[in-house]
Amino acid sequence: MKTLVFLSVLMLGFASMVSAGLDTSTCQCSLITVFQFESTQFDFDNQRTYTVGAKPQDYKGSLLNGATLSDNGKDGKCLHLRDDDWFGCQTTLVPTLANAEFSIAAWIRLPRQQQGTLYFYMAAITDSGKAGDFMVFRVKKDGNLAGLHVIGNTDILLETKNQNVSNNQWHHITYTKYLDTYYIYVDGQPIIEEFEYIDPLLRLFIADTTFMSVASFEGNLTGNVYVDDFVMLSIGLSPYEVKGLYEDGITTFMEAMPVNPQGRLATTWGAIKAQQ
Repeated sequence: MKTLVFLSVLMLGFASMVSAGLDTSTCQCSLITVFQFESTQFDFDNQRTYTVGAKPQDYKGSLLNGATLSDNGKDGKCLHLRDDDWFGCQTTLVPTLANAEFSIAAWIRLPRQQQGTLYFYMAAITDSGKAGDFMVFRVKKDGNLAGLHVIGNTDILLETKNQNVSNNQWHHITYTKYLDTYYIYVDGQPIIEEFEYIDPLLRLFIADTTFMSVASFEGNLTGNVYVDDFVMLSIGLSPYEVKGLYEDGITTFMEAMPVNPQGRLATTWGAIKAQQ
């Protein structure tokens, strides 16, 4: 039932020196969104509670089915999910989901799940409601992680083994495609990687919006699930950059960052704005 609701929403088009940072010299795409979940507002027209993403996009992410913000965040407040709660956002910034690099990252804290699987989902959608290429990053019931990138008829799946991020402790997780290699990181460390070259002419899905959600679509979530500093980028993050995101936090990471450990400072936001 929840999957049907989710697809219906898609069809409707629901609305000192730090250690590392984003290398803007190679940033050919743009930031999609960052949600830090520090405050909410209420949309009286649509009767929905929402939180606003970071500048410059300022996208609205809706808290649905009872989702709330909690004071138990990694740093400040965070998204709090239970049972069938979920979080959704639609953006007007459309990355090339078929072949370009991408990154999905977040801090998570959740107990071992009895039935629910936590999904971080991003899909390209046309104005007619057609869903195209997409990527899914999920925390499985046993605490392992899986990343899936669907490009036309091609599915690239990456899964960890012997991980346990479902232990009610904060963990930073990242799923990225960087230089034709897919990676999954836990707490700044690469856990698994797989090289997969994709012909740039294979498929280019033309979309009008990007839809993102954080939820479970395989049964209700068990216990309290917390998500903080949810990031989606249409660029792959290098191991150095992932380490910086983990160690320095999203606020520092998205401000003045060194291009490399010995390099000059570069302003991430300035580069992102210049690309739009």
